[in-house]
Amino acid sequence: MKKKLNDKGIALITALVLSLVAMALIAALMQLVLSGTKMSGYLKSYTTALESAKGGVEYFISSMSGYVYHKGMPIDTNAMCKIQQDTKNWSESCKGYMKANNRINSVSDLSSDETIDDIINYYDNKLDLGNYEVYMKLVDTRGSSSGKWYYTFDVVSQNKNNSQQRAWIIVFLRTD
Repeated sequence: MKKKLNDKGIALITALVLSLVAMALIAALMQLVLSGTKMSGYLKSYTTALESAKGGVEYFISSMSGYVYHKGMPIDTNAMCKIQQDTKNWSESCKGYMKANNRINSVSDLSSDETIDDIINYYDNKLDLGNYEVYMKLVDTRGSSSGKWYYTFDVVSQNKNNSQQRAWIIVFLRTD
């Protein structure tokens, strides 16, 4: 004759296992909600930095346009020595700019743009937009025989209170 097993504790074990599964699901859901909230915050701060960088692009293009069409502007501390001068000529045309600007130590600093720090440390123009500082650096200029000029400049927007909140835009501009 078979002996009947005692199954009085099976309900307790089943309840404990189901409770553990439910807690694991709730923990996973909480993790998803928290990471979604963080991503939403990151996206909001990046969007704000990006919009200030776009505003900086518009400002720099409009402020640069007055100099682009007047070749032979005097060399000054606002990097106009780079306007309508091929990049290869900057070492000659920007001597006064480099001397007046203690941030720029060498000719390579005039066009270096490998990192965000290159733009921030060796910027040509800077704009204050509320919580953001926007840095612009003209990194390449090419003239053509048709009279058109091609410019490449970088714009970096960085939050004044949190340097990790920033955006970097590279702009290519052609003038007619």
